[in-house]
Amino acid sequence: MSEDTIIHLRNRGGNLHSSLQRELYSNLTGLKREPEIEKIFKSEREFCDPGLFKSINETPASEEDEKTGVMLMSQFLADFFINCGAAHLTDRILTFETTKELRIGKKRIPYRSAQTKTLNEHKKQKRDEIEKHRTEALEELNQYLGEKLYLTGGASETLGFTSYAALKEHIEGDSIRALSEEAELFIRDTEYIAKEMLEWFLMRRMGFPLEDAAYYDAAFMFNSFELGGAFKKGGYTRSAARMLDDSGLTNSADVNVESAKRAGKAPGGLFFPIAPPLEMAVSIFPAGGPADYESYLGALGSALSYAFTEGDDDFEYRCLRDRAQTEIYSELFTNLIYERSWLKRYLGIDEDVDFYKFLFLRRLMKAREDAGRLIYGQRLYGGGDVNSLPDTYKEIMEEALQCEVNERDFLNTREPLLSYSRFKARLIEPGLRNYLRENYDEEWWRLPEAGGYLRSIWSKGGRYTSRGIAESAGYGGSAAELKETFERELG
Repeated sequence: MSEDTIIHLRNRGGNLHSSLQRELYSNLTGLKREPEIEKIFKSEREFCDPGLFKSINETPASEEDEKTGVMLMSQFLADFFINCGAAHLTDRILTFETTKELRIGKKRIPYRSAQTKTLNEHKKQKRDEIEKHRTEALEELNQYLGEKLYLTGGASETLGFTSYAALKEHIEGDSIRALSEEAELFIRDTEYIAKEMLEWFLMRRMGFPLEDAAYYDAAFMFNSFELGGAFKKGGYTRSAARMLDDSGLTNSADVNVESAKRAGKAPGGLFFPIAPPLEMAVSIFPAGGPADYESYLGALGSALSYAFTEGDDDFEYRCLRDRAQTEIYSELFTNLIYERSWLKRYLGIDEDVDFYKFLFLRRLMKAREDAGRLIYGQRLYGGGDVNSLPDTYKEIMEEALQCEVNERDFLNTREPLLSYSRFKARLIEPGLRNYLRENYDEEWWRLPEAGGYLRSIWSKGGRYTSRGIAESAGYGGSAAELKETFERELG
């Protein structure tokens, strides 16, 4: 590929990336009910040429930065090509999610709000009812999702790969199968802790046995009772602002925080790198309890990793990332709510042992969920039998969550193989956290020196990959090491 072509890709790629991020932001925050993703793709048809991906994927690179740049650009072009053919379905899916309402009795609940409603509904009967109506809506949504899955597989084959999973492995240079095996080990080796403690807390807090619990019952439990009371409503922005002042991580970047409760808004916390480092956005749908703190801190960690990027750097290093890299920083900041000294300093929480065990069990179950989704994602995007997927999903996720799971969610994943990056980040993040503790302080998050270190690696943008983080910390990450983290707290 010629230098002129690379320069052209950089110039057009930045504008295209920003347009897509703005459109997603508008829809996922509920500001725009009917997105125009397909229109954006049609305006940049040249990026939909499979030859463009193949050309840059074969570009020779000798320096490490060049190799990383080729990898990032290859990911961008592969994702664009795959999504180009399914852009009309993406618009339908997002429009459905934004506009669909669930009729429950005399009330109407936005489809995207169902998760938040069950998270705050004290009566099991009503949680079951919300789930019943959500499942009915899934029947229609799954038609679009199934079509998109089919097109994703076909587009991957056009690029020369047997499946989307094979394409991702090639681009990222990692074995999804090997990581999936680590996930299986983690689920197996933490089952005795998860099952025993989940049974105990469910009976004590909810008054019914584990075999009667659905996944949304456990989600409600982990966001209520003493946890819900300790994590004060709206306190996540204040506590984060104090921490950023302490660590010297406050900067002038325009990070817009969208925290309104709006019909059609997506649940949880989301980050949008619209035009880093000057224009970025964080969205959170407040649900109360520790969920808000996790959502906000996770999105904030992602935003900060872009906020200190050099503004005049090339497009691929400024705007693109090895996805697991971003998830590592998200995980680093999310996990602050599991550090006793952080909770005491910024939230005034100083509780007994049971409180922290309950809180840490929440973290374990979320890690097991990511592990389960990774295992399932390999099957989903590995080109197997689609008809067997609902049963496969139910089997894998019920083993991970130890609760009843809705098999109709087998296609309901927002981003392909996102849990691959999340679980990989869970394996690597402890190494980065230990590096910060050993080189700065146990309470690294309040020291400007530690903040300075993070700024220095964030300034490298996409050049500093997840592999680079692991190598710098001297920590490869494994299921066994992650398991030890939970055994120390819950054993």
